[in-house]
Amino acid sequence: MDEAQYELEHEGCEYVAKFRKISLKEMAEHSDMIDAKDYNGYLIAVYLYDETALHIALQEVDDQSLAVGMIYLDNYDEALESVEEVRRSLLIALIDRKVNKYISALDGISKKLEKDKYLVILRKKAIAKLQETRFDLLEEVKTVNIGNEMAVTISIGIGLDGLTYAQNYEFSRNAIDLALGRGGDQAVIKTPESITYYGGKSQQMEKNTRVKARVKAQALKELIEASSDVLIMGHSISDADCIGASVGIYRAARTSDKDVHIVLNTIANSIKPLLNRLAEDEEYGKKMFINNETAIQRITEGTLLIVVDNNRPSRTECPQLLQLAQHVVVLDHHRQSRDCIEGAVLSYVEPYASSASEMVAEILQYYSDSIKIRPTDADAMYSGIVVDTNNFMNNTGVRTFEAAAFLRRNGADITRVRKLFRDDMEDYKAKAEAVREVEMFHERYAISVCPSDMTGNPTVIAAQAANELLNLPNLPDSGEFVPINHTDIVLQDVSFSYDGTTQNEVLHGISLNMPQGSFTALVGPSGGGKSTVARLIARFWDVTGGSISIGGVDVRDYDLETLRNSVAMVLQKNELFSGTIAENLRWGNKDATDAEIEDACKQACADEFIERFPDKYNTHIDQGGANVSGGQKQRLCIARALLKKPRILILDDSTSAVDTGTDAKIRKSFAEKIPGTTVFIIAQRISSVENADHVIVLDNGKISGYGTPAEMLATNPIYQEVYNSQTKGSGDFDEKGGDNNG
Repeated sequence: MDEAQYELEHEGCEYVAKFRKISLKEMAEHSDMIDAKDYNGYLIAVYLYDETALHIALQEVDDQSLAVGMIYLDNYDEALESVEEVRRSLLIALIDRKVNKYISALDGISKKLEKDKYLVILRKKAIAKLQETRFDLLEEVKTVNIGNEMAVTISIGIGLDGLTYAQNYEFSRNAIDLALGRGGDQAVIKTPESITYYGGKSQQMEKNTRVKARVKAQALKELIEASSDVLIMGHSISDADCIGASVGIYRAARTSDKDVHIVLNTIANSIKPLLNRLAEDEEYGKKMFINNETAIQRITEGTLLIVVDNNRPSRTECPQLLQLAQHVVVLDHHRQSRDCIEGAVLSYVEPYASSASEMVAEILQYYSDSIKIRPTDADAMYSGIVVDTNNFMNNTGVRTFEAAAFLRRNGADITRVRKLFRDDMEDYKAKAEAVREVEMFHERYAISVCPSDMTGNPTVIAAQAANELLNLPNLPDSGEFVPINHTDIVLQDVSFSYDGTTQNEVLHGISLNMPQGSFTALVGPSGGGKSTVARLIARFWDVTGGSISIGGVDVRDYDLETLRNSVAMVLQKNELFSGTIAENLRWGNKDATDAEIEDACKQACADEFIERFPDKYNTHIDQGGANVSGGQKQRLCIARALLKKPRILILDDSTSAVDTGTDAKIRKSFAEKIPGTTVFIIAQRISSVENADHVIVLDNGKISGYGTPAEMLATNPIYQEVYNSQTKGSGDFDEKGGDNNG
C-alpha cells in the first residue's frame, strides 16, 4: 500500500493524517555519491490537515437542511363528539395553538392543510431535538382537555436526508402512513437508509365513519375493471381469514367479469374443510386456486395483484409475484412494520379491524349494486371473522357485528361455519397430547411440546393447544373461570388514564359501593368521567390504579366471556343493523324465542310502536336505524340488552331521546321485572334518577356528592342547580335535552 489516510481527534479538533510512501530506489541508482545497487529503501511522508473548520461548516450545512413533516389528528371526530357542541371550536383552537407553539419553538413552520392535518417544515437540527425528547408533543397534545372524555392523539411523519425537497415530502407521506397503519399515537422518521419509530402507546381506535371504506371500494373497483386479469394472494400458511378475504375479492372481480385466481401453494389442515366446500360448488371448481408456478406464468403487465391479510412481502404466499407485478393492491388489518409492501397503487391497512374478512365484507357493500354474494362466499368470510375474533370474543367492534350481519343476510349459516372448524381425529389427538404433556415452570408458566409427527399442521395445533393452556389457573392474565355469584359492585380508589400515565388521569380516587339489585345513578357535567366508569366496570379498559370488584372478585380475575355475558350495556348512540327488528334483537340472544322477544320489548316499552308497524317484528330496519326515531332506536337497544338476561345492566344516557313518560315506564318495569339485577344508569335528566337508591355526582373525575336523591338535593350544589333549572322547564347537566320522538 503506497498511501494511507487516518482521521484523528485531539483536544476538540479534527485532523486528517495522510501517509505516502516515497521510493528511494531510483535516487540510489543514479547517485554519484553511493553505490547502492538493488537498493529498495523508501521514505514515509506525513501530511497533517486540520479539517475542524471544514467539518463544522459541513455539519452546519447538514443541520440547516430542511425536513418535511406531516401531523395528523388520529381521533379528531371522536374527540369532538365527546365534548359539548358549543365548546368544540375551543378544543380545536387549543389543539392548533399547542401544535403551532411547539413547532415555532423549534424555529419551524406549520400550516394547517385540513381540519385534522398539518404540514410542518423544520431544520434537521430540530429533528435531533425531537428525538432527544422522544417526540414529547405526542404526550403534550393529550393534555388538552376542556371536558372531552377522550384524549386527543396525533401521528407524526418526518422525512429527511432526501436528495430533494420533493423526496423528503414523499418520505414524510410514507412515514405518516406507517404511523397510522400501526394504530396512530406515534412518530415515524423515514430516511433513505432507515425508519425509526417513537411512541405508539395508545390502543388503536375504531373509526365510526364509513367514508374511507366507500372510497377504497370505488378505487378498488376502478383498478379491477382497468386490469386484464386479477391474482389474489395472502400470506404463507393461509388461514380461514386469509381464504375468506380472498373469496370476497374473488366475488368482486367476478362481478366485474374478470378472469381471477387465488394463489395458494401450501394447504394447511385447518382450511381443508373450507377448501373442500368451495371445490364442491360448481361456481368455483378446481380452477379457482393456482400454485406459485402457475401464477408466475400467468402474470402480465395488465395483471392486478391483490394481497390480503398481510402487508409484509417476506410473508406472502409467493414473494416473486410482487417483483413481477406492476399493479399491486394491499388490504390488511395488521399493523404495518418497516418491512412492508411498497409501491402499491392502493393500500388499505386498518389495524382497528378485527380481520381482513371484515374489511372485505365492508368493501363489498359499496363495490357495486349488482354484486351477488353467494352463501358459500358469505360462509367463507364469516369463518374468517370467527377465527380472528375467537368466535367474536376478541378485537370486535360495532363494524365487526355489522359485517357479520351483512354476511348473514347474504346466506352465511352459523351451523355450516361451525362444522368447518371440527378437528379431525389426528389433530385432536395431537392437541390433547400437547396439553397432557404440559409442565409448570415456577408455577406461573406452562410449557409443552406439540408433537409434529402426529399432525400435518403442527403450527396451528400448537396455537390451539396454547389457547387451551391459557385457561390454566395461576397463569398471568389467564382469565380464570370464576363464576359470578353476586353482583354487588365496589370501586376502590379507582384512577384511570387513557395513556396509562398519572399525568393525564380522567378519574381520580373513585370509591363506590353498589349493592346487588340496587338502582344507582351517576350524574354530572360532560367530561367528568361518567362513561369511563361504566366502561371500566364492563372491562373495556383496565383501571390505572385501584380496583373494581363484582361479587368480591376483581373484574380482572374473571374470564372476559363470563364477565361480558353477565353485563349488558346500552349506550346513548347504540347501533342497529340492517335487518328485521327480530334479527336485530337476537344479537342480544341468538336463541331467544318470539315470546321472549315480545316480553323484552314490553319491558322497554318498544312494543307500543312495533305493533303499529304493518310487519311488526319482521319490519325491516335500515343500516344504523335510519328509518326509526332516536327514541325508538334506544328502546330497541334496551330490549336487546334485556334479552341477554344480564346480572348487571348499565344504561349510559340511553333514554335521552325518550320522552319523560316513557322513561318512567321503563324504569318501573325494571323494578318489577328484573328486581335482582344491579342497575347502573348515567343520566342527564333529574326525572331519570328520582327513584334511584343512590345518586353519585361526578365532576372533573372526582366524586362531588353521594347519597339518596333527597340528600343530593339538600347538599350538592351541582345537583341543586340542575334540579332547579329542570323543574323550571329547561336545562340538564350538559344543558342539552332529549327529543320527544320516542
